[in-house]
Amino acid sequence: MLVMALPLPAATPAAPALDLALRFEVFDPVTGLAAYLGLRRDQGEPEVRRRLGRGDRCFVGWLGERIVTAVWVATERAYVPYLRRDLVLRPGDAYEYDLFTAPELRGRGLVAAHTAVIRARIAAAGARRCLALVAVENRASRALLARNGWRAIGRVGVLRLGALQRLSCQALGSEPLPGFAAPSRRAGSRSR
Repeated sequence: MLVMALPLPAATPAAPALDLALRFEVFDPVTGLAAYLGLRRDQGEPEVRRRLGRGDRCFVGWLGERIVTAVWVATERAYVPYLRRDLVLRPGDAYEYDLFTAPELRGRGLVAAHTAVIRARIAAAGARRCLALVAVENRASRALLARNGWRAIGRVGVLRLGALQRLSCQALGSEPLPGFAAPSRRAGSRSR
């Protein structure tokens, strides 16, 4: 996987204009759980509750009464299923993960508009850079991130042989990588 980074500037650019009447906000599970699960049919309420329980926030975009885009943000630790490890964030880092937009609305600027709002909020809360992990073979996501100013700062992978695992991390420059650790045993720390 590639570790991608985006420095958060002091003044985050304004969200691009959209041809849709969207409203962006922090996800409220009391009023928005059914709408979120309507967008993310592959997830269930227990997964949403686990993420919220470990302190992750979900930012959503509403089109009328429907959530059409969502992204999760962690600022301390996040479980990465592919690596079977926790990503341990440095102070000032925010990890964006599980970005999803309704298929029929892709390519219309929702991601750029949504993430501009998110980054302004997390920068105001003290974040200095955003991180993301992207599979090397996921060309569409890599291209989307590159178009929006992200750059690869490292590679991480895992080699498994039965119960044995070996994690490999390689920096692609001088920028510090986040840490990786065995999954936390705290309640709600694992995604699955």
